[in-house]
Amino acid sequence: MTAMVRNDRRGMTLMEVMIVVIVMAVVAALAVPGYRQTVEQARSSEGTTNLNIILMGEKLYKSDNSTFIGGLACASTGTPTTCTAINTALNTDITAEFYNLAIGGATKATFSATATRRGGTKVFTIDQTGTITSAGTY
Repeated sequence: MTAMVRNDRRGMTLMEVMIVVIVMAVVAALAVPGYRQTVEQARSSEGTTNLNIILMGEKLYKSDNSTFIGGLACASTGTPTTCTAINTALNTDITAEFYNLAIGGATKATFSATATRRGGTKVFTIDQTGTITSAGTY
């Protein structure tokens, strides 16, 4: 007479749990760097958008005053910050959260403005022609 073996196994063995944990760790290791870079690329649009707003404000300022304006800055704090000095001078509505803004020396013919990532190395620069250049990494 053969004995019947009954398989009442419930749950998972330690080996099965370890395999699941390892697979999850590999997936996370592959996904997190890509996610972070995507977030930084999305945040960089704040910097370039604000620079384009500054460009439009500078053009309007020059049409009224025959010169560009410089020496203005706005420091972001990590929360949306209204850039009062820039907004007042250029009649704009700029809010900075991730990028510090600065309009450097300006003349009758030229100006340049920068957006620098708060706590980072990414820098965007725009000039009177609307050319945006970038340096640094996300």
